Amino acid sequence: MACAGGLPVLGAGEIGFRRESGRWAVREVGNQSTGYCPDPGSWPAVADALDAAGLAHPPGFTHEVVFRRCPACREVNLTRP
Repeated sequence: MACAGGLPVLGAGEIGFRRESGRWAVREVGNQSTGYCPDPGSWPAVADALDAAGLAHPPGFTHEVVFRRCPACREVNLTRP
């Protein structure tokens, strides 16, 4: 959220880092985020942010979830593809 600088949040989730050749790189990245429920299609925004930060990263989410809203109770649930 802080990285959005007041603009709409385009992606959210968890990121794990590692040291690679003396630099930081992304080891794993997922889109599971309570409150934002980012779609797996948000990967391009995440990749753009990681590229802008100069961080090597995987070609896509390493832990991807799909959020579904129950039409009866409106609760959000997640599934793993």
